[in-house]
Amino acid sequence: MITITNAATYSIQGEMAYAITYSEGTEVRAIEGKGIIRKEHKKNGVWVLTGKAYVVDHSKPRAAEQIKKQVLDFLAQ
Repeated sequence: MITITNAATYSIQGEMAYAITYSEGTEVRAIEGKGIIRKEHKKNGVWVLTGKAYVVDHSKPRAAEQIKKQVLDFLAQ
């Protein structure tokens, strides 16, 4: 079973990043800024965009918003 081993929040040029490290070594993050959110994953030490950036719609959470929620829940423990 894959679990979250580490999570962090930090700012990048006026945007907030929510990063997760999973037990098998995968790293993903959601970056949110000014109503837009995007999902990235780390590939060979470089962050790569996964999919497209989109407008935050709180009525239907998508992948990046779920990452943000997982990070905040993990850090609240």
